[in-house]
Amino acid sequence: MLAELGNLKRSQSKYDEAIDYYTKAEQAGPLNYDVAYGLGVCYTFTQEYDRAIHYLSESIRIDPVSPDARLALGSAWVQNGKFEAAVPELERAVQLDPHMNQAYFLLARAYQKLGRKDDAAAALKKLREGQE
Repeated sequence: MLAELGNLKRSQSKYDEAIDYYTKAEQAGPLNYDVAYGLGVCYTFTQEYDRAIHYLSESIRIDPVSPDARLALGSAWVQNGKFEAAVPELERAVQLDPHMNQAYFLLARAYQKLGRKDDAAAALKKLREGQE
């Protein structure tokens, strides 16, 4: 129930309130995917990237084939300026869900920052193809 309330507040962009619910859920029992993912996303939006990365990594430990968690972790790494760490997460996200346009966009950005121009161009091409 607490995780569902956290999801509701997160969907309303009330990240601090969502964090309160998710934290209570984490304290009430073992950490599950919904709580870890929710906390990670909320901490990304509040620009607490170390906490975001911790919880999103936990969500992937719980569900290693979640493309959403991989995208969120890659996004947190990009926003934290850690492009090398972002690349494998974003590459895995698009392997798991080839229609994940935001992952291609972030992947192109990370590649560009790393000087990988050909890879960036290929990711942008995939993004354009996905939008057609």
